[in-house]
Amino acid sequence: MSETWKRRIYSLVIGSLLVMAVSGCKASHRQPVAGEKITDEVMEVPEPALSAKATLPAEPVTMPETTAAESQKAMYEPSVTEEPAKIPTPTPSVVTLCLTGDLMCLGGQQNAAAKKGGGYDFSGSFALIKDYLQGCDFAIGNLETVISPGFPYTAQMKYVEEDCPNCNAPPEYLEAVRDAGFDVVFTCNNHSLDAGVSGINETIRNLDRYGLLHTGTYEEVADRREAAGDDKEAEEIAGQSSSERFVIVEKNGIRIGLVAFTELINLRDSLPKAELEQRINCYGKRYATELISSAREAGADFIIAYIHWGSENTHEVRDYQREHARVLAEAGADFVVGSHPHCLQESELLQTEDGREVPCFYSLGNLVSSMLRDINNDTILVTLTLCRRDGRVVLDATEINACHVLGYLNGKPHVIVPVSYPVEKETDREELLAAEARILKVLSMEP
Repeated sequence: MSETWKRRIYSLVIGSLLVMAVSGCKASHRQPVAGEKITDEVMEVPEPALSAKATLPAEPVTMPETTAAESQKAMYEPSVTEEPAKIPTPTPSVVTLCLTGDLMCLGGQQNAAAKKGGGYDFSGSFALIKDYLQGCDFAIGNLETVISPGFPYTAQMKYVEEDCPNCNAPPEYLEAVRDAGFDVVFTCNNHSLDAGVSGINETIRNLDRYGLLHTGTYEEVADRREAAGDDKEAEEIAGQSSSERFVIVEKNGIRIGLVAFTELINLRDSLPKAELEQRINCYGKRYATELISSAREAGADFIIAYIHWGSENTHEVRDYQREHARVLAEAGADFVVGSHPHCLQESELLQTEDGREVPCFYSLGNLVSSMLRDINNDTILVTLTLCRRDGRVVLDATEINACHVLGYLNGKPHVIVPVSYPVEKETDREELLAAEARILKVLSMEP
């Protein structure tokens, strides 16, 4: 990582929400993170006794009386002067996207979310970042679980095979993810086959049911049409979407292409190679290049590539990750984000042969999980501001928010907490301070 890149990102994390401006477009407003100053080896947090001292605000943290939106509006409104009226400069098109780490839903989370009368409530995990995610135009994460009610959930069956943990969550988890503000999730990872092909199909149908866009795993046309039954609209959608292997989202005239790949698949041998590659976006240099090219040809102005790679529970980036990150960048990706290690890994600014600079975050860690290690509970939210300048969409700013998952906060389990959040318990404050120090160190941004 270049010293310049380190310095640019370092100021972001220390300031918590300082924005790195690189091209001069006006950033759009978004809600603040609450309290801002501005493995597969499934190790789960034991459930401690509840403490009456831990208090979560009854109301979410709100913007000050003069909001960012009002301030931004004021900047563009011409003042009343005696000078002749001038044609105002048009506001540039701007889009904000928040990229997150792994959305895990392990046995500890499921047991803690189970309601006495039946069903689950996972909403507490997202309470302190919900306003922030909803304030961005798009929130995007890696769904590292299948959603297959026809197969035992993780809390009911820990392993599908020896050394192969079962990651399968109830549909209510998607309700919490959607309500937290997520718009798109990636579904290709080493757990995509934990519930077999039927698990892939059920996951896709549940994502559709909850209105979440997704890419990475796929039903065949026959599967989708069988599920549609007599529903003509669903049958039409099945035929149209079966061949699409990426997602394009659009806001303010800016089209963002989202592609996803995995290098790791448990139970890989359970499917013939041809069917495996039909069902799951398996990484390959040629395929990745073709898919990124297809997204560009479909009209994507900016392409984000997610990839599942690396080794678990280590901050060390493997050589092949760096090689494949460069492949994605040279293929045309404008931003690369990794997952699978279940902990943070460093970021790097890649220089392509055509002169582009492509940021790569090798792993964002777990956004939420019930894993035990400290490093499994450190994470960052990476928010991109894109704008159109001189007819071209560019990355205008990158914003990093350091977070940590506390096992309990005011009786709510596995809560994603910004490290600057004003918790009351001294032990929680110490845990957040230690998390911030680790995050800075991993990203090579130590003071």
